[in-house]
Amino acid sequence: MKKFFLLVREQPPPPNTIWFYNRNEPYYEFTNFKEGFPIKAAIREPFPGSPPDIKSWATSEHLFQAAKFKNTRPEIADKIRRCPTARDALNMARKYQQYVDPSWQSINVQVMEWVVKNKFEQHPILAKRLLGTGDQILVEHTELDRFWGDGGDGSGRNKLGEVLMNVRKHLRDTQ
Repeated sequence: MKKFFLLVREQPPPPNTIWFYNRNEPYYEFTNFKEGFPIKAAIREPFPGSPPDIKSWATSEHLFQAAKFKNTRPEIADKIRRCPTARDALNMARKYQQYVDPSWQSINVQVMEWVVKNKFEQHPILAKRLLGTGDQILVEHTELDRFWGDGGDGSGRNKLGEVLMNVRKHLRDTQ
């Protein structure tokens, strides 16, 4: 019996649109999993009169996932910070999902914008790459995420793409 395989090639992005998601494709650095661009940030407010507790986060995914626990279980946030990879940080956060700050769903997009802004402000090479996209629409193109991504078919909310476009505007306005 012969087997036939139909190779389906994904359509290119629509005009004036940049898709990003896959590790070996252009603009992977726009994802939160891209390594090599650590972020220095404090996720907890300092006590009055004391300096902020600034730590280094291996990826923006580490920082974002840890922020879920900053008010409820800071020791989990620190475990996440020490994870070797972004995937490990995500998995650690999922493991402790029951301890996520109850207000998380109402602040997660704001936190993502803060994380992404820190990433691009602290790494001029990334800021230049983001600014180089001009006014193109940025889309996290994946069927695995319908909130941060486009759901793979455009039906998702593409919140990460929106955050990146907001950060791009901020970078432009502050040059």
